[in-house]
Amino acid sequence: MFTFFDVETPNRKNDRICSIGVIKVAPGGEVINRSSFLVNPEVSFDDFNIRLTGVCPADVKNSPSFDELWEDC
Repeated sequence: MFTFFDVETPNRKNDRICSIGVIKVAPGGEVINRSSFLVNPEVSFDDFNIRLTGVCPADVKNSPSFDELWEDC
């Protein structure tokens, strides 16, 4: 089985995420599961990243931090 991750960052520092997508694929190529989550990065957003990702502070305001999300997964 393979697991693919895609993350979006809120600013140029690239040390926090504001969105994560996870896809699990069987060896034959069948997609087993797709999940995506908004994450409160607890840091400021750059205008560039908002335009690039489409994720803004209002979108993640009530979302869990990465640590909280990780505990639930």
